[in-house]
Amino acid sequence: MIEAGRQWGYGAPVDNEVPAVSQGWTHCSYCSSALDPSYTFCLRCAQPYKPAVRILPSKPYMDDEVRIRAFAPQAIQIFLWILAILVVPGTVASALLGRDNLAIIQLVVQLALIAATIIFACIHSHALVSQLDVRKIFSPYLAIGLLLLPFLLVTNFAYHGIIEGLFGEEVIDPDRFENIFPSLAGMILFICILPGITEEIVFRGLVQHWLHVALTPVKAILLTSALFSLVHFSFLSAPYLLLVGMYLGWLRWKSDSLYPPIIAHTLHNLAVILVVHHLD
Repeated sequence: MIEAGRQWGYGAPVDNEVPAVSQGWTHCSYCSSALDPSYTFCLRCAQPYKPAVRILPSKPYMDDEVRIRAFAPQAIQIFLWILAILVVPGTVASALLGRDNLAIIQLVVQLALIAATIIFACIHSHALVSQLDVRKIFSPYLAIGLLLLPFLLVTNFAYHGIIEGLFGEEVIDPDRFENIFPSLAGMILFICILPGITEEIVFRGLVQHWLHVALTPVKAILLTSALFSLVHFSFLSAPYLLLVGMYLGWLRWKSDSLYPPIIAHTLHNLAVILVVHHLD
């Protein structure tokens, strides 16, 4: 990645730049590593600390795919690992137990995702340190996100109501939740709290974090949201999940913290569960 940066001109110093680091020119504000002034990003965590020269007239054009492969290969690797973790344990459990044991299969997948998230968080802790800074919990963007949440929930139920009317199939099925987790406490833990933490660490904390290095914020959020929607394996819900991903990605970008998207994600799922449980 470093050599690619030199080859394409990303590491070239730029005149009249102001570094976006709280600790000055010498150390990265994300992982506290010493910064090499000949680069525009930290060599340890790849966090940019001053504006990068994206395209130089003397250098070949780099499209988004080349940028991602050169400057954010970790994002691709993490996504493929998560995809495998969601597919393989569920497939194996389904083959061994049969599809009638949906509760156990879902529990196996959820536990596999939790274990993988813990491993990824330990391996890439340097990329999460600043995002999990407790001083950022009370970001003003958290308040903005919570104000927007009711509108998102109304969109959720309106959209899925239209889908159910068109296709005659319940997308949000109360029985499906209760068959998996008979108690309300179990549903809140495994459908609200744990996914709110694990999915945000993986997608907004790692994948989107690295994509910001290679792409513009808007493109990084859109691509992360598309991947987030894809791993839920729900064709009918995909457009709404894309919207949710954009909402959470925007919160992560603006707040520079994982706490707003984690809290918003958890409350979103909790509201859905409580409404579905009440309707049942």
